[in-house]
Amino acid sequence: MEIHTNNKLKQNLISIFFILILIHLSFSIKGYNFKSQELITKDLKCSSSIRGKSIILMIGDGMGFEQLKLARWVEIGKDDRFSMEKLPFHLNVTTNSSDNLITDSAAAATAMATGNKTNNGMLAISPLLEPLETILEIAHQLGKSTGIITTTALTHATPAAFMTHVKSRYNTSEISRQIVENSNVSILLGGGKDYFSASQLLQLEMKGYHLLENRSQLISTNYSNLIGLFAPTHLPYEIERNPEISPSLSDMTIKALEILSQDPEGFFLLVEGGRIDHGGHKNNKTNVALETIEFHYAVNTAISYSKTNGNVLLLITSDHETGGLTILNDTLTNNIPTSNKNAEENRLIRIERINNISVSWTTTCHTNQDVPFFGYRTDFYGLNNLSIIDNTELFNIMKAYFSITLVNDSNSLIELIIGVVIAGFTTTIFVIIYLWKKKKKLRG
Repeated sequence: MEIHTNNKLKQNLISIFFILILIHLSFSIKGYNFKSQELITKDLKCSSSIRGKSIILMIGDGMGFEQLKLARWVEIGKDDRFSMEKLPFHLNVTTNSSDNLITDSAAAATAMATGNKTNNGMLAISPLLEPLETILEIAHQLGKSTGIITTTALTHATPAAFMTHVKSRYNTSEISRQIVENSNVSILLGGGKDYFSASQLLQLEMKGYHLLENRSQLISTNYSNLIGLFAPTHLPYEIERNPEISPSLSDMTIKALEILSQDPEGFFLLVEGGRIDHGGHKNNKTNVALETIEFHYAVNTAISYSKTNGNVLLLITSDHETGGLTILNDTLTNNIPTSNKNAEENRLIRIERINNISVSWTTTCHTNQDVPFFGYRTDFYGLNNLSIIDNTELFNIMKAYFSITLVNDSNSLIELIIGVVIAGFTTTIFVIIYLWKKKKKLRG
């Protein structure tokens, strides 16, 4: 009778043991699934590995919807769309800064680079002067190569916000110092040679960089660490650019992708069409149109690369609109630039078409108009149900694509394993106590 009682007791204890484990596991798994769903809601769905993932962020500085429309009408006509506009993903982006409804490039670039609002004029620091980690710095931490391309000076607001942490965008000496001493960006292509001293260029050379000063040097180079300074300040406008001397934004994009794609860990590349903004400040529709058209061709290069290479996230946007441009009317013909015409013929056609479009401007400054956003491989849960996002969300998309989902899912899995161990441990303690009490009762 005692043996039968003991066997029954053992069976009951085993049942209790497994019931407790299942209860604890159910809570652990439920918590894990809940956390994963939360991550899916917040973060980009991405593959199980961050190795090899790359991001191309393209910013048309000053490019609003009307600037894009003007360039499109000039280059391909009214009945077609640019390749970026044909991408399956597009939204409106709000651009206000921390201290103003109308942002400048420094605050807007900081928002995209760090996910944080700051005051106009500040570069990757908070209004409280705290340094803000940039997506470029995160890429470095993940062992990826990085590149910055711009048609402005490399020390200008947009590129500087990704590489430096400076209170004022106008402190070019501090910006250049940080670029040289701290940024470690593999590919630096743009203007601004006047903002780098001879000793700084020598320092870069000692760090393994190769200095480029014209288009032919860029096209022919095979080096992996480059600093291209193709103008004293900003690169020439497209209408003034000598293709034998100055590289285009497309030239620089092609070379950067050629080099950065050799890194098996992936890369981060910023491409800025910076002089669209300058044309807007001058209310010069010719420069706005031609600079936006060249940005379009650089985007085409990035789209082609992204479609033929896996694990590439492409984001195309603007930091703000400049000039308050509105297209009024046109007298356009069907004569558009084509590949069977030479460069000079196409240039004259573009100028004629620009002159046949009437526009108006509301300001020579920036506006608070929404700007466009286009994306390729941006499977971001819930984002397709939105029509407007803030510019800080671009950082969140990029950071999630690089790392967050993987890291948080790993943490959740660790929590699950810990939960199982705790369940087994606590249940074992309960069984020992129960057996000790039962044995004591039988002896009594």
